[in-house]
Amino acid sequence: MLDHFGGRLPLFLGNTLFTLGVLGFTIFGRHISILWVTILYLIFAIGRFMAFGNSTAYGLKVIQPDDQSDANALYSTGQQVTGSMGTTVLAGMMTAVTMPGLSHAQNVGIGSQLAFGLLLAIGILNFWLYARLFKLTSTKKVE
Repeated sequence: MLDHFGGRLPLFLGNTLFTLGVLGFTIFGRHISILWVTILYLIFAIGRFMAFGNSTAYGLKVIQPDDQSDANALYSTGQQVTGSMGTTVLAGMMTAVTMPGLSHAQNVGIGSQLAFGLLLAIGILNFWLYARLFKLTSTKKVE
């Protein structure tokens, strides 16, 4: 898709799917069936893989060929480190809610909605970052 349509479509489409999936979990997360969890997760995961994979490929296009191997290693390392940090932060958010009178499951449900809210904010931030990326690289004719 990146080769046929340039960077804009796959990155914005991937981020849109990611954001829609997270929005669904944020709004309906504590009150949905297994089927809807599966559907929302598929939308979220397809968007995440689409946006990250294409952002890596697009980013490597704007780097000098001699530096592409190092940049690819940095992308991979960055993905692993931020994945670990994200897992820790989101798990902490999910278990941090302790409202008196609610069960542990209800508290985790509220914490999960907060965690998905953070992911929603990151998805919205990504739209702005992608817009800046294309504005900065438009003079290089990368697409």
